[in-house]
Amino acid sequence: MHATVSRSARRGGALILALLFIGVISAGFASWALLIQQRAGVSDLEEHQARKRLAAANSEMMVRDYMLTRVLTANGDDTLDGGAPGSNGAAWSTSTTAIWKGSTLIDDTYWPSTTGWRGYALDSISWIGGINGFSPTYDYPYSKTLTFNANYKQLSFAGSAQQFPDDATTYRAYLRSSSPILGGDLLVLHQPNPAVTGNVAVQGRVVHFAPNLAASAYTARSQRFTSPGQVPLTVVPASIAGGALLVSNLPWTALSSGNINNPNIGIDPNPSVSTDWRLPDFSGLLNVIDASTTNASNSLKSELELNSSTIAATGITDKTDSRGLDIIGATGIATLSPCLGSATPDLPGVSITNGLSELVIEGQSGPNLTSYAPFRPAFAVVYTQDATPTGRNLTTIRLRNQNRRPMILALKKATRSPAINHTVNVVVESPVTGPTWRLIIIAENVPLNITYATSASPLYQAATVNLVGGIQTDSPLNFPASPQLFEIQLETDTRGLLRLSPRLAWTETFLTGKL
Repeated sequence: MHATVSRSARRGGALILALLFIGVISAGFASWALLIQQRAGVSDLEEHQARKRLAAANSEMMVRDYMLTRVLTANGDDTLDGGAPGSNGAAWSTSTTAIWKGSTLIDDTYWPSTTGWRGYALDSISWIGGINGFSPTYDYPYSKTLTFNANYKQLSFAGSAQQFPDDATTYRAYLRSSSPILGGDLLVLHQPNPAVTGNVAVQGRVVHFAPNLAASAYTARSQRFTSPGQVPLTVVPASIAGGALLVSNLPWTALSSGNINNPNIGIDPNPSVSTDWRLPDFSGLLNVIDASTTNASNSLKSELELNSSTIAATGITDKTDSRGLDIIGATGIATLSPCLGSATPDLPGVSITNGLSELVIEGQSGPNLTSYAPFRPAFAVVYTQDATPTGRNLTTIRLRNQNRRPMILALKKATRSPAINHTVNVVVESPVTGPTWRLIIIAENVPLNITYATSASPLYQAATVNLVGGIQTDSPLNFPASPQLFEIQLETDTRGLLRLSPRLAWTETFLTGKL
């Protein structure tokens, strides 16, 4: 017979099972509650970190805006390290910071250091660490710095985030300003119509501000190609070998060559501080040759005219200088010799206004080419054509022989009036098959048609022209077709050119603290 289980025993077993079940439920609930608490803590920390990063991004945007609208637009510095006081300081004060604080994300104690700040961004007439040297603190590569602190203590809250009592991040912002051509951007193509056709090889980078041109409007080959802020591309960049070239387009920072479209009176976000700011332009337009009223601090002609050794002339009257300049006013033909040899003083900067029909640049040959010209100081030649009162219009430039004196050739015609043919034919006339020209060409409103002279005479043998320098233009460029070749190479000796050359400026912001 089986033993009979008593009713009380069955009740005891059920009670034990119920207690076990309740224990399991309680343990599960406690674990679930602990998990929810832990997940809530993690969410709080993630929210805190997200808010920190958002605050950091906002702070970086504010300091970029501050640098672009205030620091970038400064046009002089009377207190450069190693320099001397001048008359181009144009100092201004940033005496109030309320508009830049926002919701107090930036610690007030860091902003007053910018009060009375004097800086130069694009000013080519500034002293650069003294005449014969650079200052690593202020000058290389044309930098001014601003340190600021993004403080996140107000983001702390009850909970685990209190373990970060010193919750702040420090940034350092740099202003950079330099010649794009001397920095490796050997072909800089500005708005509005920089078409490039023909056989040209760029041994460096192309910066193309107007890449929405037809694909047939761009045939250059280069080592690198970028198009700031412009996507998608319709031009088709190619490598030196002619294959596909990957565009190095992102990330990119805003570039400015100064005030392009606006007069000196700019937009002031805080009228109580200043009423005379310059407004930088980031559209990719070019106005650096003759911009005394809109962009004086980056105007090449303004720089030359401040130099007492500059020759200023017009193409309407005769002008002769024994150092290498001859203008025949009756014909509008000017002949310029960058270097005549050791027995003749160097030709200084030249500024010619209106009246030319032809410009001949006589290069060098023999010992003058190899042993003397390369060591002469850099100089610039500027031709500006505001109008044609005599009916003359510059149509031809002749590059004869070779040139190894560092040189800038800047050409500007004021308008694109249909009544005036703005194209200039640049004719290379050389007795060697591969002439070298040390030359930076800047052209505003001047399309250039580059050809190699052909003749039965042995004086015209060019097959490949080597341009050591670069080209910066806002107008079409036409180079010879294959098998003739135009090759642009980097100028490695920047002495003198560095100070004369117009610049582009941008800002860089670096994180030096923690997030």
